[in-house]
Amino acid sequence: NLGRVMRFSPRMMMVIVGCGAGAGIAGIFKSPLGGVLFTLEVLRLPLSTVSVLVLLVSCITAGMTAYVLSGCTLDIPFAQGAGFDSSLLPYVLCLGLFCGAYSLYYSHVMKSVGTILYRISSPWVRNLAGGAILALLVFLFPVLYGEGYGTVGKVINGDFSTLLNDSLFAGCGGQWSLVLFTGGALLVKCFATSATNNGGGVSGDFAPTLFAGCMGGFFFASLLNGLFGLHLPEASFAYFAMAGVMAGAIRAPLMAIFLTCEMGAAYSYFLPLMITAAVSFGVVRLFTADSFFSRHSDRNNGLVARLRDLRKG
Repeated sequence: NLGRVMRFSPRMMMVIVGCGAGAGIAGIFKSPLGGVLFTLEVLRLPLSTVSVLVLLVSCITAGMTAYVLSGCTLDIPFAQGAGFDSSLLPYVLCLGLFCGAYSLYYSHVMKSVGTILYRISSPWVRNLAGGAILALLVFLFPVLYGEGYGTVGKVINGDFSTLLNDSLFAGCGGQWSLVLFTGGALLVKCFATSATNNGGGVSGDFAPTLFAGCMGGFFFASLLNGLFGLHLPEASFAYFAMAGVMAGAIRAPLMAIFLTCEMGAAYSYFLPLMITAAVSFGVVRLFTADSFFSRHSDRNNGLVARLRDLRKG
């Protein structure tokens, strides 16, 4: 709207739209670099000295303004330990594969549920259908209620005791109760998000992937610990997987790495965040080349499909 009032040229209009979108992400997540990379990776703003410079200034201004006005606090503070243990690298690679597979499932369910809901012509019936789905899932998994930042903050800092609060599993002790509960929440999170967004509400697109990644990382580490007697740090793996699922579901690995790193101010964990996000994105690209904003369900048009077509040709 500002560009239309100022009668900017089409090229400058594209730049100012990209700056507005990037600054919005930077302010919401208090992540200036995350906002810059969102515009470059997802919106694909053409690169030039002027466009990148104004984008960087806009995102830094928005991010720092939000940070100061919120009391100079982080949304997801991460109490870092002694740093990353390089002996965990093989498991981090496996976590990336897990996040990539889950991202494909997440994206498919999101678009499938949206397609089904939009077949309902009446907005009132659609609202009721989406609300009914969400109500049932929140009743079964209360941890899905809200944006999830409180739960994410507790999990990545090692407080797992509140995950079962107010649920049908409340009072059930033991590691396997947590594993089953988080696994169930992980499976239905995409249903709840899509039912909200496509049923008439707003749950966002990026924050739900951070929550799903947190649950996925905790589930992955807890499952391996229980099955094989390992001692993987569940809290750290939950944090790494936040970048992994965002990278795969949003198709923006650089944005996911820096946004997650900036939100928790955990720069000493940049390496595992980078590995998890890169592997997850690579898995997704093997099976689909569709962008995050594609309206249809993900097609099998990734690297695997191309190699198969070349072999047939």
